[in-house]
Amino acid sequence: MANNLSRGISVLTNYRHVQGLTQDQLGELLEITASYVSLIECGKRQPGHKLARRIEERCGIPKSRLRPDLWS
Repeated sequence: MANNLSRGISVLTNYRHVQGLTQDQLGELLEITASYVSLIECGKRQPGHKLARRIEERCGIPKSRLRPDLWS
């Protein structure tokens, strides 16, 4: 599980850095708080089904890369 979680974190963090976004800006895009973005990025939370789909739609990151345990 740690590998899956780390993979999702690195993908989301990398996307944010490449796009030049702050956690606040990414949170606005995804309709979540910057604090929740931080929790996902540091591995304390995983995006659920709905949020993973929103990340896929708005950021173009396949939900299977965020949560391969749910979508493989």
